[in-house]
Amino acid sequence: AAERARELIQRDEVTALVGPITSSGRNAMVPLAEGLRTPLLYATNYEGANDQGGGCGRYLFFFNTVPNQDTAPLISWMAANGYGNSYYMFGQNYVWPWSMFRAARTMIRSIGGNVIAEEYTPGGEREFTPVIRKIADSGADILLFALPGADGITFIRQAEEFGLLAQVRVAFLGFSETYLGAFGKGKGENMVTGVPFVASDPAPGVVDFIARVRAVHGPDTGVSHYVFAHYNALMALKAGLERSGEISREAAADGMAGL
Repeated sequence: AAERARELIQRDEVTALVGPITSSGRNAMVPLAEGLRTPLLYATNYEGANDQGGGCGRYLFFFNTVPNQDTAPLISWMAANGYGNSYYMFGQNYVWPWSMFRAARTMIRSIGGNVIAEEYTPGGEREFTPVIRKIADSGADILLFALPGADGITFIRQAEEFGLLAQVRVAFLGFSETYLGAFGKGKGENMVTGVPFVASDPAPGVVDFIARVRAVHGPDTGVSHYVFAHYNALMALKAGLERSGEISREAAADGMAGL
């Protein structure tokens, strides 16, 4: 991530960077963006500023949710709807799941819940049956899940085949609507998530946005909150440059501040 960021800034002379997807990638890019005075627009849901990273600064802009905006409402909603108060936390071994789970512990305690176990996977695994069995045997009511991408899809498929999804409710952090097709029709039930945007929202602005995306990319295009947030990031960059009246890195940083 750092190498590519340096190439984009120094070789290609970009006005701003949009991305990457992971917090670890972002943390590697931030010193370069700040040192080379280039705005970095991060549009993935993230763990918030804390002693593990996150941060803020003149050249760093965020366009998605932090734990108090997605995880706290999710945990409160599940408690209010009677899904239980004992949690098993399982995620990938990097900064975002660590920090999300640390924030979630405080939230779970605040509603009188408890965390039975916290476990991490290095990533790239293809066989999750041992950990699925441990979760099933733990007696947890809710699986707080932070394993995004292909690994997460593989886990959910295997968990469903095992019968885990009939036993526990999955609170899925970092969920994307584009995952739904990978689970198969009628699969992936008993999962709950908190996101800032869903494609099925009947609000006129959402309907219009979905229609415009699919007019360009095809009627079956999945439109998730990641699409929404990255679109917002680009529109913010456009608005910031228009506000400043020139196209430059400093003009972008000046113009986006306070939008």
